[in-house]
Amino acid sequence: MFRQALEEMKKNEAAALGNLKAKLIIKDDLFSATDENLMKFLYSRRLSVSDTLNLIQNHLKYKNENQNLFRNLSIGDPEIRTALENSLPELLPQKDRQCRTIIVFHANNWDGKISLISIYRALLLCLEFSLQDVHVQNNGFIIIVNWEQFTFQKSTWLSATIIRHMIFGLQECYPAKFLELHFIAPPWYIRAAFNVFKLTFNEEIRENFFTHGRNLSTLHDFVHKEVLPTELGGSMPSYNCAKLIQDIENFCKQVGT
Repeated sequence: MFRQALEEMKKNEAAALGNLKAKLIIKDDLFSATDENLMKFLYSRRLSVSDTLNLIQNHLKYKNENQNLFRNLSIGDPEIRTALENSLPELLPQKDRQCRTIIVFHANNWDGKISLISIYRALLLCLEFSLQDVHVQNNGFIIIVNWEQFTFQKSTWLSATIIRHMIFGLQECYPAKFLELHFIAPPWYIRAAFNVFKLTFNEEIRENFFTHGRNLSTLHDFVHKEVLPTELGGSMPSYNCAKLIQDIENFCKQVGT
């Protein structure tokens, strides 16, 4: 089914790309208007030219206003490397049954020494790495956040301003499709906070935002255990960050960052 959907998209991509290029006016060194990059934006908006033009406009404004986020967005940045070494985030090597890429955060891995902004930058780098693949561009991402053992004291490190900034950037300014968000065992203070943040989610994520208890059977109804590591009740081995770090090192050398 998903291969068929991708083939259908491919039939329409040349027309969408031509239409986009005819309407696009770029006068900014921060944006690459190559066909490859434009297709990344088009796929993230399901080939809607009007939505893609709006996304590119938002993307450029966001990058210009937040140049500190994107400066040295590389594995060479010590805080980004430390975040990835602490699996913040994890980028699972296997896709789910719908060919979606799975990003996992184990919130208890966060000891407060890494800033929330550095974790966000690590996520942005993982997205840049993943979005080299047209299948990832088309099939999108799901995010799983495991809140087990995340204490009230740790919750004070969560800046509401930064979280809103992250949600806005990822939803409105970044060429990636986020299709589902799963929270595992969120304590009451996290549930209360995200009841507020949920109002800023786009419609698709708001309708596909799921909360699970410590019994992970409901998570496995959405993401089968055959693709999940043992920490999430899956049949795959424990997550090992070394392979991702090596792959991102190679990617950064390739793109010169």
